[in-house]
Amino acid sequence: MDKKQALDAIFDLKSVAIVGVAKEEEFNTRRLFLNHIIEYGFKGPIYLVKPQGRRGVRHQDLSPYKGHPGTVDYVISCIQAPLVPQLIKDCAAKG
Repeated sequence: MDKKQALDAIFDLKSVAIVGVAKEEEFNTRRLFLNHIIEYGFKGPIYLVKPQGRRGVRHQDLSPYKGHPGTVDYVISCIQAPLVPQLIKDCAAKG
């Protein structure tokens, strides 16, 4: 991967996943990230990923995705710290 391709991978995102869908409450990190992505005008797919067996929430026209979505360029982690190493392994395995 050359420098241009590396920068495109960071700044020209095609899809985003937010992992750690939380129940609706007055404030949560997942909602903060999601609102900023939508306000920015991101047009690609936004996957709300929830852990297996948990009940997720719906945000506007987005439904929680259980498990691993398709190709994702950028993952935002909103999960507990002890779960992050496994998330990184899952992302690496998914490519």
